[in-house]
Amino acid sequence: MTYNGVEHMTILPNGGITVTETETGTFTAVPADGTGPSYSGKCTF
Repeated sequence: MTYNGVEHMTILPNGGITVTETETGTFTAVPADGTGPSYSGKCTF
């Protein structure tokens, strides 16, 4: 998997913290034994 990520952190007046993270990328999945289908695509987390 190859991806890029962005993280944003906000410190609130009451001392709390919020964190947001987004990662997007591409992936390829190939069977280890060489049989069956291979898959590739895009993903966002």
